[in-house]
Amino acid sequence: MIMKTNVKTGNFKVDEKFVKELKDSPKEFQEKANTKARIKMKNFRFSISEYYYWLKAEIGAGLAFNILVKSWLWDLIFNKPKWKPELFKVENKTDGRIWKNAFNKDVVPLLTVNRNLLKKFGKERADQVMVRFIMPLGLQYHFYCFKPIPNISHIDQFRQQMADYLGEGKTMRNKVWVSKDGKEVRYYYTKCMHIQIMKAYGMEAAAQASCMIDHVTFDKRIPTLKFKRTKTLSLGDSCCDHRFSIRDYGDNETPYDHYEDAHRCCFDAYNEILRLEEKFEKYGPGLR
Repeated sequence: MIMKTNVKTGNFKVDEKFVKELKDSPKEFQEKANTKARIKMKNFRFSISEYYYWLKAEIGAGLAFNILVKSWLWDLIFNKPKWKPELFKVENKTDGRIWKNAFNKDVVPLLTVNRNLLKKFGKERADQVMVRFIMPLGLQYHFYCFKPIPNISHIDQFRQQMADYLGEGKTMRNKVWVSKDGKEVRYYYTKCMHIQIMKAYGMEAAAQASCMIDHVTFDKRIPTLKFKRTKTLSLGDSCCDHRFSIRDYGDNETPYDHYEDAHRCCFDAYNEILRLEEKFEKYGPGLR
């Protein structure tokens, strides 16, 4: 029996298809409250050398240096992208401040780089560069937040890491269902602030790339887990339906099936995921 899956809570309504899949599952699921964060993640910051390394790998040393200098010195002072609250359905002033702060702190540095790549290369090549620039950088943060769980016996062990990663949950909104046998958890997200901001400012490929790194993170950083997602906000879906289960090494699902959402991206996400997974296997979390 599924508890309260059709209940509308505030502006949160669960998709009927998601509810049906829960009901049709051979497992019994129960809705659970989000786990409380046990620790507060430190304010992670990339070194400038990391940004430079991954951009240099795509466009060469001289051009990478020039674009970063123009993007982060000149543009941030004289041509900084403006915050446009009218693009978003922000519920209150507190949330408005959180969204604006995330825009200025996290998205603007990427927006200025993307804008200069567009001027230099045009959209197709700029999108390609941003994808290959953003994915390894995002993975550095994921690998900082998520740790291997070699002897996982209950999915709550993973849920605790997810809670620590999400923190107070001000940038995302979700509901959670856990199987009674403790082997699986399904997250249903209707808000992911950074992704929605990037999409609204025209960085569709970068937003999708930021989501696709989840596959590398959970398949390689926590190989005892199996991750699957069929819907993604960055792809224009109404939700993200994250599914995590303790891996059964006897299942016969192919990797191609496993990366279902990756096959709908505006770039070749599947092969980008495989490329980064190969780097992880060769170099470890540093990817180089």
